[in-house]
Amino acid sequence: MSHVRSWLQALPSFSDPIKQKQAPLVQGMLLCLILLSLIGIPLNLMTQFATPGAKLFTIAITFLMLAVYVCSFFALRRGQFSFTIALISFSLSICTGLLLVPRGLNSSWITIFLFTYPITFAGLLAPRIIVWATSISTVLIITLIGLLGSATPNLVGYDAPGAAFSAEIVYSYAILALILTACFDQFGSALRQAVVVGRQRELELESVRAYQETLIADRTNELRTALAAVEHREQELSRTLAELHKSQEVVRELSAPVMPVLPGVLVAPMVGVIDTERAEALTHNTLRAVENERAGHVIFDITGVPVVDTHVAQVLIQTASAARLLGAEVLLVGVRPEVAQTMVSLGIDLQGFATYANLRSAVATLLREHGWARAIEK
Repeated sequence: MSHVRSWLQALPSFSDPIKQKQAPLVQGMLLCLILLSLIGIPLNLMTQFATPGAKLFTIAITFLMLAVYVCSFFALRRGQFSFTIALISFSLSICTGLLLVPRGLNSSWITIFLFTYPITFAGLLAPRIIVWATSISTVLIITLIGLLGSATPNLVGYDAPGAAFSAEIVYSYAILALILTACFDQFGSALRQAVVVGRQRELELESVRAYQETLIADRTNELRTALAAVEHREQELSRTLAELHKSQEVVRELSAPVMPVLPGVLVAPMVGVIDTERAEALTHNTLRAVENERAGHVIFDITGVPVVDTHVAQVLIQTASAARLLGAEVLLVGVRPEVAQTMVSLGIDLQGFATYANLRSAVATLLREHGWARAIEK
């Protein structure tokens, strides 16, 4: 069963989108007509007719319609949509007309309304020309059957003797067919136009969707590229900042160096203007060196300081106080005469410092105090 369903769903592709959507409906309708024809054959065998010839004629017409439906089914499967619709429409008109032959018009006037079926079928699925051709053919067939029934009763209407031609039936059906055809013509045209417009809008939407997807993909790629560039720049900036911090650390170390000259003796040469940043670096470097070297003496050499004001004196005093707490004695060397005058005029008290004229004299004193005279000779 699944194979049959798959085979039925595998219809050929049609260039016209309307035909592509109508093809499964037409195929389903043909299958129903084939089934009804197969059911109609035994029903005709069980139906009572006035003459045996009428029964055989009706059965033959049923077989003919079955053959037409089968041919139409395989024509549709081959992709011949328009031919299939035209074949079904005209064959239904002809076969319905042939069914009227045994009994004529008057005795089977209800059967005449079966002609509306091919008109309806063509109106829903066929182009305008096939709709009007089908409608005109049904009117001509009914008229021909009526005339033949009156002229040759042995040929048409032989199963209903005494039936005469009725112009009212022909006129009534012609008016009905005209109204029905006009309605289906307008309705079918509007329906096809709506389908075409809908298909065009669908194609436009697909085009817009494809354009948007392409645009979004391009913008996404651009955004990813820009984001990657920003990340690369951030990495470069981070490396630059890290290098800058390292450089600042080196500069800070070099701006306030503290060097060991003897075991337990550190020298902190001070050169240039001592600002807040250099003051912090001096204090930090001195205390760290005292702790690491376990120094007992720290010599502040201010030979290179052009001006010793209250700010510089405060830095020296605070650093010396912190060094004493770590167990180191602070010595001050390099006080020039003009610097001494400035300090006296500003009232700077450096009595807590042991002062020396220069670094050499301070080192020599420490050597003598600790019994390192041999080191002087060396």
